[in-house]
Amino acid sequence: MESVIYCFSKIYNDNLVYKGFKVQRYCPSCATPLANNEVSDGYKDKTDSAITVKFKLDAAQGFEDLADKHEFSPDGCLKCVRAVIKNDKGEILQLFSTKVHRFLSPGGKIDKGDTPETAIIKELQEELGITTTKINYL
Repeated sequence: MESVIYCFSKIYNDNLVYKGFKVQRYCPSCATPLANNEVSDGYKDKTDSAITVKFKLDAAQGFEDLADKHEFSPDGCLKCVRAVIKNDKGEILQLFSTKVHRFLSPGGKIDKGDTPETAIIKELQEELGITTTKINYL
């Protein structure tokens, strides 16, 4: 700690430390800084259409074991399911993933031989310990 104080004191005394004040806008719920366009728009909630992106998996990149365990679409994309769970107030359930450090909807990859319906039932049981009785498609 003393070496840090010494180094900082030296660069400060050499007038190499910026002396000023700048506000960094920060979203406490997302734990991320806000972009300038978010601030200039008044940081209002906006409704965007959902986007689905497909990526082909290349066996040369080490994904060959996925083909044995999971379902793929005819064009080679890994099939996944996600659940949108809303309460009476319209709030949507999101789970925090410590693996990717983000909030995600519950879900996962579809196992070989499973339908999307059975896959989401399994994922909700595994992740939340709940039994699903009603499934609607978006």
